[in-house]
Amino acid sequence: MFKKALFIILPSVILLSACSGGSSGKSVLGVTNGSGADAGSSGNSGSSGTPGNKGQTLTVELKEVSNSGQKGTATLEDVGGGKTKVTVTLSNKNDKAQPTHIFTGDCTGPINVQYQLLDIKDGKSETVLDNSLDEIQKAEPLAVTVHPPVADWSGKYVACGNLQ
Repeated sequence: MFKKALFIILPSVILLSACSGGSSGKSVLGVTNGSGADAGSSGNSGSSGTPGNKGQTLTVELKEVSNSGQKGTATLEDVGGGKTKVTVTLSNKNDKAQPTHIFTGDCTGPINVQYQLLDIKDGKSETVLDNSLDEIQKAEPLAVTVHPPVADWSGKYVACGNLQ
């Protein structure tokens, strides 16, 4: 009798807990933000799920550094869902990939990489960050830096702009 009851009850409990989503809330690919909400949902202050203002943009002028001959812009656009698209364009494009980052600090002394951006190729880079534009702006001071091609890279940069 006990085995028969266990045979009926145990699968029911497993099925119900699988359907209910458990106590951890919804998840995206099994990843939650620790608050029981989706990793990409709102209600998550200080982490990548904070909603932003979709369509809000910030354009940063990238000024030439060390007579590099390269300058351009970095446009940060809140695309909704707690994400920001960063588009970096340079004049005098190089035929080699150039590393690009958003650093803490400013152009007088970038400190640490805060956001890794895709390398610039043929004068352009587009990266989608898992942070709203509001979140990125709260982390100021920040600076967008463009480095010379990897083969020529010695930690220096050829263009820089402060996020303000």
